[in-house]
Amino acid sequence: FICFGDNGKTIKFREAFIIGHSNLVSSGILYFLPIASLSLVGPVITKAVSLMITTAGIITVFPRAMLNMKIVDIQSLYNNDRGEFLKESARFKNRVACVMLLGVIIMIAYGCLTNKTSSIVDIIYIGLSLSLFIFMGQYTILETTLINLVGKENISLILNSLSFIFFVGVYYILKIIDFQN
Repeated sequence: FICFGDNGKTIKFREAFIIGHSNLVSSGILYFLPIASLSLVGPVITKAVSLMITTAGIITVFPRAMLNMKIVDIQSLYNNDRGEFLKESARFKNRVACVMLLGVIIMIAYGCLTNKTSSIVDIIYIGLSLSLFIFMGQYTILETTLINLVGKENISLILNSLSFIFFVGVYYILKIIDFQN
């Protein structure tokens, strides 16, 4: 058992292992993108992808921080008042959407300003593609965190593993298409 001294609760090693692997799988996809990009489309586009992923990593800190500040209250609402939980969940998602929209604009602007080897259209296309992927992960951050707090971490691992398998499958399909030739 892993013990948390301030509240006397314990968490089983298996649960911690599942949550850790689930988080590894879900966050790992983002860091595979430059490698996949290099393999699929070459170094010019990969430079833009890498710059934007760096920016995306910074952007995703904000929704996580917003959640960390409210997670105890949100979990309490989930356990005690589902109606109020749904209202707070909607408010939280709206705030996350606003933060992410601002982040997407900053990410694309940063990509356009720093990458002189790709066209602005390519940068916008890459930025919007990455943004959709990142936005969905951040928009569902509340659910994906709560699922671990209510004893459903197996579902999280399964969903994240399926997402990773989908990512790998799409990569191989795109590899067959061979964009470089």
